[in-house]
Amino acid sequence: MKSKKVFVWMLIGSAVYIIAAASLLYVTKDLKKNIIRAYIAQEQNVIENLGQNEILRLQLALINAQNQNLDLAVIEKKDQLWMESQEQNLIIQTYLNNEISQILKRIREAHPEFKEIFVTDQYGLIAGLTNRTSDYYQADEGWWINTKTKSSYVGDIEFDESARCWAYPVFYAVRDQTGNFLGVIKAVLDITTAI
Repeated sequence: MKSKKVFVWMLIGSAVYIIAAASLLYVTKDLKKNIIRAYIAQEQNVIENLGQNEILRLQLALINAQNQNLDLAVIEKKDQLWMESQEQNLIIQTYLNNEISQILKRIREAHPEFKEIFVTDQYGLIAGLTNRTSDYYQADEGWWINTKTKSSYVGDIEFDESARCWAYPVFYAVRDQTGNFLGVIKAVLDITTAI
């Protein structure tokens, strides 16, 4: 009889232990999610601040003025040349070393969790970048169209081919002081830095 009571108490004790362990795992998992959400919000803020940089805005306004009369045939030809060119190509090097790219590289140096950052003008054409992108024309991409209307958001986890990592894409629509659309920033936030 005594051994049955001991056995029952052992079972109850084991059940309580299992419930406590499961609760702890649930709380830990929930806590980890909250930490990751807070981290992503903090990193999104870095990109939003970048989008409010006056030099970046001024450079985008100048690039938009230069590109305003480009027709689709010229854009498509430039896009094709971009895709066929090597990174050492003079055209790509011009973009990799312009003033916007210098700003982006400083941000990436301060925040290495961003594996890639690039900016397009209001027409979806590359205006500055930290790494070579696969194409020059971005306005036909769903994320670009969404960012233009949403202003700022973080996408779902995805494998980024050009950055070669699992990442959260962070998007921001750059606007001037009066709210006119100037372009889009896309930053690739390496997921391993959030874990």
